[in-house]
Amino acid sequence: GAAVQTKSDRILRDADLLEEINRSAKCVVQMTLTTYDDDLCRILEPNVCHTKRRIQVLEEMAKRGIPTVVWLTPVLPFINDTEENIGAILQECVRVGVKGVIDFGMGMTLRDGDREYYYAALDRHFPGMKERYIRRYGNAYQLPSPRAKELTALLHRICGENGILSDPEECFAYMYDLPEKNPQMSLFDLCVTEPEQHPDCSNGGPKATDTEDHDGMDYVRVTREDLEKEHICCAVSNNKDIQEASKKARPAAVIPGGAEC
Repeated sequence: GAAVQTKSDRILRDADLLEEINRSAKCVVQMTLTTYDDDLCRILEPNVCHTKRRIQVLEEMAKRGIPTVVWLTPVLPFINDTEENIGAILQECVRVGVKGVIDFGMGMTLRDGDREYYYAALDRHFPGMKERYIRRYGNAYQLPSPRAKELTALLHRICGENGILSDPEECFAYMYDLPEKNPQMSLFDLCVTEPEQHPDCSNGGPKATDTEDHDGMDYVRVTREDLEKEHICCAVSNNKDIQEASKKARPAAVIPGGAEC
């Protein structure tokens, strides 16, 4: 399987490949959404596509049956931590059918070095905001939104009402879970060749009543009664890969009951 996290619409270039992976195993596309207003998004994230375009990407993945998860982080105190913003993003998540929304507390973190860069950006785009941050948070690493409690409640309410995962551990568990899309075959999911179709077969075999033609040879599904006989010949799996291997192995294929062709 595969999981891809991005903010870019360039992932659409690989949509066919991701769809193929999801058919055979599992593929989850994760998209970061934090700011519904595109003008504000261009200020906060100037080097990636805007939010509406990312939502279009999620919608296209849904059309292809590829599950999606949204990262609702970071949420910047006093900037995009409003119910209007978070609610609009969540409603779009509902509309395009995302599987889960990941949030770590409605806020952000600032390490030394990052803090200086961030404060310089605040001075450029939001004059006076840096001083507001300093007064409230000082040099703290974690900067929770003053509205964190209300916004988190909004997140869980909208997701809960629409069957969307909103607990990070549940979202990660979902992504790590790989369903068995190619279940192990049963002993009774075997086929045998008609003996008259196999010139090298010295043993008798069950007569076909409902055969399938593969590569010029007829196959008949094995029944429990057939398996109790020792003269079943040239049994091969319905799994295509094993069929091909079995064809290459003839006429020395080992048969249930000990007989060989």
